[in-house]
Amino acid sequence: MNDYLKIGYMLVKNNKITEKQLNEAILEQERLQAEANNRGLNYSNTKKIGDILVDKKLITSKELSEAVAKQFNLPLFDKLEIRSEDFDGSVVRLIKDSVAKELNAMALKKLSNGKYLVVIVDPGDMRTKITLKRLLRTEVSLMDLHVISRDNFQNLFNQIYNINLSI
Repeated sequence: MNDYLKIGYMLVKNNKITEKQLNEAILEQERLQAEANNRGLNYSNTKKIGDILVDKKLITSKELSEAVAKQFNLPLFDKLEIRSEDFDGSVVRLIKDSVAKELNAMALKKLSNGKYLVVIVDPGDMRTKITLKRLLRTEVSLMDLHVISRDNFQNLFNQIYNINLSI
């Protein structure tokens, strides 16, 4: 069972969606995977169950990120406004804006314990973690990962890259 089915069942258990809604989302994902496969595309990039549920407006982006944070036992980053003391421009610049946007992840600052504070939409995405490890030149264990909703990530990205850093 993949992580997002677990997310789906967690959402059912917490009465955020019904089992019928989860099954419909699973069928939608399978349809998208078959469609990608028929076109010769890699279906691993197909929408995940949580994203399908958000797209169908059955849950909010925040409810999804709360469930993901709970699943991975990580803190939720839910600041709506970022202040200058919340990030370090030199750390943020370690990841180009286009890469951060593609990964849906950003390193915000280096903490006093030597770890990087990283906000991430999908902490289960190994490709993202490997890329972060390479770009930050550190081990994943030296990243203090915080789950952020897709909506909040976009807002944070715009605040930091477009306003503060002007990259």
